Amino acid sequence: MLSKNFVLKDLGIVKECLGMSVNFDKQNCTITLSQEKYIDKLLSKFGLKYSKSKNVNIEGYVDADWSNDINDRRSYSGFCFTLSGSVISWSCSKQKCIALSSTEAEYVSISEACKEAVYLRNLQYEITKSMYKITLYNDSMSAQKLLLNPVFHNKTKHIDVKYHYCREMINESIVSVDYLCTSDMPAHLLTKSLGAVKHYKRLNALEIVKV
Repeated sequence: MLSKNFVLKDLGIVKECLGMSVNFDKQNCTITLSQEKYIDKLLSKFGLKYSKSKNVNIEGYVDADWSNDINDRRSYSGFCFTLSGSVISWSCSKQKCIALSSTEAEYVSISEACKEAVYLRNLQYEITKSMYKITLYNDSMSAQKLLLNPVFHNKTKHIDVKYHYCREMINESIVSVDYLCTSDMPAHLLTKSLGAVKHYKRLNALEIVKV
């Protein structure tokens, strides 16, 4: 009918339409549409790739910038979480208390990250029905020692009780905290201004690419 009103040219069987591959099965009298090529193009554009890895563990990176604000001397907390190497959650915020040392600032940051870790762990369970311990990486050995020391002494007894939440999460094996050297800490992106080389090094560590 269209040929009566328009000049048409028969190009044969349709193989692609609007980015979809079209497959005709004459034997079964079916037509199958596939967007595999389009998806491959998107994966390539955003720097993603297929992987056979079964690692679905969530990992977190935590950092703090002590007493950076010259007006109120409050520190900044920064953390990000990755799943199979890709960033799924991140945060940068000013701490609600004034930390009296860099150790205390890092301690508060770890506590804030623990709350996010518990949320992500529960969310992961809703999807996979499996629960894994989440590892938090931090570059402060003194803060980690404070986490593992249940004794309150004169240097730490002033810290608000709510920030000791992270100790409970560690004792219940929900979260673990490991050391990662400062030069490799991706969370620095969220708390500090970095030079170009250091900036892109941390972007690469988080598999963040320019598109």
